[in-house]
Amino acid sequence: CHARADGIELFVSDEGPGIPEAEQEAVFREFHQLDNPERAREKGLGLGLAIVHRLALLLDIDLKLDSEPDRGCRFGFLLQRGDPNQVSALPVHDDAGDVPFPDCHVLLVEDDAMVREAMGGLLQDWGCRVTACADLEALERDPEVGSDCALVVADQRLPRGRLGYEAIALVRQRQGRDVPALVITGETDSLELERQELAGIPVLHKPVRPPRLRLMMQRMLETSG
Repeated sequence: CHARADGIELFVSDEGPGIPEAEQEAVFREFHQLDNPERAREKGLGLGLAIVHRLALLLDIDLKLDSEPDRGCRFGFLLQRGDPNQVSALPVHDDAGDVPFPDCHVLLVEDDAMVREAMGGLLQDWGCRVTACADLEALERDPEVGSDCALVVADQRLPRGRLGYEAIALVRQRQGRDVPALVITGETDSLELERQELAGIPVLHKPVRPPRLRLMMQRMLETSG
């Protein structure tokens, strides 16, 4: 960081391969990655810069990128000085009693451990009982898994080429009814998404916003009775 008369400049830099000028706008888009055509999870999801860019817009901060091929990157912004006399206390909200889905049993199928933990924690905060699976094979091995859940939340891309709607189909077969379900995906393939929507499976795109997820869950559970 660097102190200036009008504020503090914060920046982070590296000595990597740099970002070509033609890609410097695109890298702030969701799921856009350089040198990862196979979409390998160990190389990330392509969301970090998109989230930073969105936060900068919300805070009215000018985010800057300086980069040249083979000379690394430098991201930075200016945190302007403010008047402490104009800062008001934030209101305190008590959400302790806000449990929209008390004892609702949700089957969560997600192979990314960090996403699985975060999503499971969010659902539990909403009062849900969560059964989590890392892949479709775990669901197939145990016939009891998903046999009494009220809702299925599944990532579309699962390990070994398996798909989220396969997990949903298996749960529906076990229960003998159209269990409410939704797919979470980073896919942009319109044909693939159309197949899911024609099958009556709602689709949420990553990054999933909690209010959107909550609203969709409420609608599906109300419709199912």
